[in-house]
Amino acid sequence: MMLEISICQQLADFELDIAIKLNSFHVLAIYGASGSGKSTLLRQIAGLERTTRGQIIYQDNIWQSDKIFVRPEKRKIGMVFQEPYLFPHLNVEDNLLFADKKVEIAQFEQVIHDLELDKLLQRMPNKLSGGEKQKVALARALLTKPQLLLLDEPFAAIDQATSLFLIDYLQQLDIPQILVSHSSHEVLRSADYVIHLANGKIIKSGMLNQMLSSLAGYTQYHLILNVVATNQLSAGVVLTTAIGNIFCPAWQITQITRRLLLNTMSITIHTAEVRNGLVASIVAIKNLVSYSELTCQFVTGIQIIIPIAQSAERQQLYSVGQTIYLTGFHLEFV
Repeated sequence: MMLEISICQQLADFELDIAIKLNSFHVLAIYGASGSGKSTLLRQIAGLERTTRGQIIYQDNIWQSDKIFVRPEKRKIGMVFQEPYLFPHLNVEDNLLFADKKVEIAQFEQVIHDLELDKLLQRMPNKLSGGEKQKVALARALLTKPQLLLLDEPFAAIDQATSLFLIDYLQQLDIPQILVSHSSHEVLRSADYVIHLANGKIIKSGMLNQMLSSLAGYTQYHLILNVVATNQLSAGVVLTTAIGNIFCPAWQITQITRRLLLNTMSITIHTAEVRNGLVASIVAIKNLVSYSELTCQFVTGIQIIIPIAQSAERQQLYSVGQTIYLTGFHLEFV
């Protein structure tokens, strides 16, 4: 078991009561409104606060139980807060080395290069922008070689460009991460597993695409896809994804990121093979009051729900088990 949390603690306005077991994750997002207990839960995972009852186990190591409490510095974690908490009297280089004065030179040089801190090493914190400070805070956490990275609203107070840069960088790290955020868009860009928290309780949890309807602004007609590869053409770009190659016209591209948001409401369904059509099969049909929902499955096993107008003609057109071809994808890079 990678992470097991079973804790109960009375807070000012409600009881924090969490029970969850996860076998694996890369970025686990703890999502919810302000005051839902997200940061308290993260601080207890870090060991900065001690729960009244219960236990926290990570990688088969008991970090906290009724009889055991492992101190934060013994948990081998890195933590980045919304506020960078840099030492104001130390320059960037000394702030970084404060984490571990025995840090390997190769690792130090790699981290400062990756986070574009090369030219900032001699600057004092008061000469840095908010985004630059957060890069330093992240670099400092990474130089400790953590087995788990804890991120408490790290993108909330920085500009969008730096936020996108850091999210993309974090996605490439081979380190499990737990992200606390009240922003559905940050969760969409970052997470592979989501816990939705409200008043100290887990409302729902699951893989990102299972949780989209729980994130503000998204529905069951959305799907997140990772972009595996791109092929630039004169008229646009071909994106390799888990459901196949999708052509994205140039006019639809603002910037190419590692994730796509697919809106299935724009999809056109064809019953005969068409150029650039992605092959899928209908696995379920649900007739609602004024429309129907087709659950379609691609050869990779990924499923999407497509809403269609309900009519006698349409109902006769589709059947469970039928092969269909899909075009007209409306894509948004996130």
